[in-house]
Amino acid sequence: MRYISYLTLLLAFGMGCIVLMRYGFSRSNIWQTELLQYMHIAVCCCCMGWTWRRNAHVSVDILQTNHRLTERIGFCVFLLPMIATLLYVTIPFVLQSWQSLEGSREISGMGGVYLVKTLLLFMLLSLLFTGIIRLTQSERA
Repeated sequence: MRYISYLTLLLAFGMGCIVLMRYGFSRSNIWQTELLQYMHIAVCCCCMGWTWRRNAHVSVDILQTNHRLTERIGFCVFLLPMIATLLYVTIPFVLQSWQSLEGSREISGMGGVYLVKTLLLFMLLSLLFTGIIRLTQSERA
């Protein structure tokens, strides 16, 4: 997962190239913009659970008194229902996209939208498994 986070460097470089081409040479390609969108989605979806597992995420600590209890309540009350709801909605959404092998809506855009939508499932499952791991570790401690 750490290697996927390096896509952010390519993302910044690609954005600079697109800006230079658009404003410097009055040229733009839809596929380049979509490529950057795909890379951004890949970084966010693939690194979300990994970042949380490493405790490198942005954390808003409202209740700091009992961290283990707060983490258990947060997982059971907030994260688990959210993931269950999103899985319920996302699975048919992704399956429909795979059935039609969904591509770009733009004529000169990139294909493979179904692959990008699959990353939503990967993100939800990685958050679920990371939450379970953190929950079991907080119970052991």
